[in-house]
Formats: sequence, structure tokens, C-alpha cells
Amino acid sequence: MKPLQASSGDLNADRRADYAEMLHAFGDHAAAAELLLGALELAPQWATGWFRVGEMQEAAGAPDLAAQAWRTVLKLDRRIGLALR
Repeated sequence: MKPLQASSGDLNADRRADYAEMLHAFGDHAAAAELLLGALELAPQWATGWFRVGEMQEAAGAPDLAAQAWRTVLKLDRRIGLALR
């Protein structure tokens, strides 16, 4: 299992993400991505989670959904960068 490097800041989202990682490790990539998307509903600003869901969607054979998740990471990154200025 590949652990996420940062907490979402929401305990329930983190628990769902942990379970998603377990599903992903066992090869159920689509279910893992779906579960992690549920976690992201609780923590929509969690860039690490969005990046990881993109990896799961790519592994599930959904490159368009993966790209969409990664675009979300870029949008969040821009917002964080602007807020730090």
C-alpha cells in the first residue's frame, strides 16, 4: 500500500483515503478511485488526494478522468501560490 504523504485535515476523509489505498493495493483501482472521490467531497481542497485519485483513475484505465483530477491539482496549486503572495 502506498500511503498518502499528507493528511486532508478531515479524519473521515483520511479514513476513506486509507481504505481506498488498500483497495488500490489489491488491484481494485476503479473502486479505490471512487472511494477517494468520496473522501474529496469532504476535503475538496486536498491537492494530494486529487493527485492520488488521478493515479488510481489512470490505473483503472480512465485517462480522461485522471487528467481531470490532475487539472484540479494545478488549479489548487495556483490558488495556494496566489494566497501565499
